[in-house]
Amino acid sequence: MRAFVRSISFSYIGYMLLLAAFALLGLFVVALDSASAATAWGYGVASFVALVLSVAAFRFEIHESLDTQPGDPLVVHADPLIPAEERAELEWYEHEHPHNRDLTHAA
Repeated sequence: MRAFVRSISFSYIGYMLLLAAFALLGLFVVALDSASAATAWGYGVASFVALVLSVAAFRFEIHESLDTQPGDPLVVHADPLIPAEERAELEWYEHEHPHNRDLTHAA
């Protein structure tokens, strides 16, 4: 179960929720302009919920990246552009390219 959760990119989910929050915020402003208060409240609450869930997804991804243990088979990064990597692949890279060994441990 832990390996499955660690394979999900929560930072990507956080970015998508942040995008949805801003879209809902725009709909909230449009609903306020059109004087439909009931719809505006719904968009406002949905925007707030999406923003809170986005922050929670970012925090969870940071927690998972800091929780990476030396024996874990999967290395998780908080950066969404760096996918989770298999430790065996990293060790193979260090073996094949010994001159870059210090660079892989600096990150």
